[in-house]
Amino acid sequence: MRGDSGMSDSSFMKSHKIMQKKSQKSIDKFDQEYKIEAMRKRWESRKVEPTVWEKIVSWIRSFK
Repeated sequence: MRGDSGMSDSSFMKSHKIMQKKSQKSIDKFDQEYKIEAMRKRWESRKVEPTVWEKIVSWIRSFK
């Protein structure tokens, strides 16, 4: 049979489950990092510079 690993079905399933757990840990770690980065980008996008008009008004008020 082509591609036969030489393992019994039960040992193949055991090794498959181990690889699946390792892959899931990596996927979970990536998802967590992605969520943190998305939150950081949302937070940074909230920092809005004042408009030109707001700068002019604050400059005029500074002379009072």
